[in-house]
Amino acid sequence: MFTKNDFSTKVENYVVEKRCGYIEAVVSCSANNNIEIETAAKLLTPIIRKKIEAEAGCVNLLKIKQSKLRYA
Repeated sequence: MFTKNDFSTKVENYVVEKRCGYIEAVVSCSANNNIEIETAAKLLTPIIRKKIEAEAGCVNLLKIKQSKLRYA
């Protein structure tokens, strides 16, 4: 079993070696180590989570909260 630091280090190394994004790195590292995505999500450090969120925002994978306007 991996600790947060171990798995996050694997993800960071994968990003550098393969020159890919963090989302792809997490999916690949999870598959290579027989870890479910839900479990992998729990093993990510807050820094990597923010990088994934930024990456997802750039490719429009996140739902944007829009304020509702009231019409008079």
